[in-house]
Amino acid sequence: MGFSAERWNKPCTSVSNGMLSNSNIRPTVLALILASAFLVGCASTSNHSSGFLDSYAHLEPDPQYPRGLVYKRPKWKETDYTGVIIDPTVVRLSAKDQKKLTTKETADLAAYSEAALRKAFKKELKIVTAAEPATLRIHSAITGVDTSNLSVNIVTGVLLWPVDYGGVSVEYDVRDATTNEQVVALVGFSNGTPVQVFSSFSRFGHAHEGIDHWSFELLKLINRQHP
Repeated sequence: MGFSAERWNKPCTSVSNGMLSNSNIRPTVLALILASAFLVGCASTSNHSSGFLDSYAHLEPDPQYPRGLVYKRPKWKETDYTGVIIDPTVVRLSAKDQKKLTTKETADLAAYSEAALRKAFKKELKIVTAAEPATLRIHSAITGVDTSNLSVNIVTGVLLWPVDYGGVSVEYDVRDATTNEQVVALVGFSNGTPVQVFSSFSRFGHAHEGIDHWSFELLKLINRQHP
């Protein structure tokens, strides 16, 4: 079963005619640079059923996660989980997205995701390596990647601001480590925005910010008090 999410906060806008009308800098080359930059500037990651999760039918929108879909097993908070196993992140991209990354970049992105999860969870739960009672197990996947165009952003950053944004989509499957029952699932996506200036000058800057964001959102979801 597939699904799609409404694109969030599209950063691409047209340049106002008034922005350059009173300026002496209006050469044709500048107009061409800006026009081409805005054409490539939109990051387009979104939620989609990559096949990483066993099922997507039980995922639902949650106002706390406007770019995500979540599942929580009823009454799962009755178990007082104190530990967590964090499995290595897998990268499960479409053929189109695979062409954007080298083998090393794919491995580095997976390692970054696993490290981000460890950073998020280490202050709340004990990170362990063996299945024990009261232990969660996190399976994670990167399912979509957009990269920033450094050349475009360097040029437009000098003239105006960076305009080519990256993004990432992720999926998390959280289970009871001893019973293997799914207790939480979360899928989400993030696209870069104009306020993330420094990340615009790194090929995977916006993807890294998205991974950091969703790692902490997963922690928040697990820590939220069940009604």
